[in-house]
Amino acid sequence: MKSDIRSQIQGRRVLLSCTIELLTGCNFACKHCYQGGATDTLIDIPTYQSLLHGLADEETLRIALTGGEILLHPDFSTLYQMTVSSGFVVSLATNLSLLNDEILRLWQRHPPVGVFVSLHG
Repeated sequence: MKSDIRSQIQGRRVLLSCTIELLTGCNFACKHCYQGGATDTLIDIPTYQSLLHGLADEETLRIALTGGEILLHPDFSTLYQMTVSSGFVVSLATNLSLLNDEILRLWQRHPPVGVFVSLHG
């Protein structure tokens, strides 16, 4: 598969992966985190939808969702489903402290390719 992707993009500029920060807020205050003291801002659904359309136009394959703490975003499930249903491969960065049955069921139906967990908090 790797060689197939390479042959498809050879000689072209393609944005293969993108990291999207869903929000700046976090439920922890880790000393090492660059988000320390950041105001709590978050991406809204229309902006996110527009971003996904642009990334699809660029033939982006993979999106990493980060924050702050992504599970704090009030629309996390909607944003995640939008990303998956748009055909992107999704990875996540989270501290998992807010993991619940709803999120687990969502990830069971549409598994992320990776979940990167911070254990520092």
